[in-house]
Amino acid sequence: MHTEYLSQHDVNALNKAIITSIKTGNRSVHHILKDAQRVIAEQQARITELNRLATTDELTGILNRRGFMQVFGRELDRVTREKKNGLKRLKGGLLIMIDLDNFKGINDIHGHAAGDAALKLVAKTLQMDIRKMDAAGRMGGDEFVILFTSTSREQAIERIQRLIKTLNSLSFIWEGKEIDVRASLGIKEYKPGDKIGRIFSAADTAMYSNKSRIKDDAISSSKEVAHA
Repeated sequence: MHTEYLSQHDVNALNKAIITSIKTGNRSVHHILKDAQRVIAEQQARITELNRLATTDELTGILNRRGFMQVFGRELDRVTREKKNGLKRLKGGLLIMIDLDNFKGINDIHGHAAGDAALKLVAKTLQMDIRKMDAAGRMGGDEFVILFTSTSREQAIERIQRLIKTLNSLSFIWEGKEIDVRASLGIKEYKPGDKIGRIFSAADTAMYSNKSRIKDDAISSSKEVAHA
């Protein structure tokens, strides 16, 4: 079923009509217009809820890919606009890509419900770590993203180090067994004029480079133990 929604112009016209009916004492028209105003308010609330659902990850409750891309797009517009306005204390920010290292193993060994629990734990951890001006999202699967706004890599280094330590210290109990969660991160600083695709590509490359290094270190450690 297709639902027609009134534009903001229509809403303003209706509010004006209500005020006019009150001033002229036309009670019947006033009641009709009040009912119409109630319907409009319900429609606007519905639109807001639909937009929230469209931009929220159903499993974890944080932003989904669509929602995060909207936020990131507005953030890039902000830094570009501030540069054009000649803002002296202009700050860009950081895009942080996060990929779980052992997610497939969790799913294969403990089942998809355990995998979902791991994703929820990571999302909750990210939400607790960010400021109101930042954003966290799930891009799909076991891939997450964080936006640190109005900062630089140097200024955010302690937060980044704490985040890496926290994400690689996570664990949860599932059916009486403790399951560890581990993650690799990739970081890319953004500035005025940068394109979303280029920033994501650079952060993604850095993340997979770190993931490969961690895997190589684990293999080397295993060989050392085997030859000990």
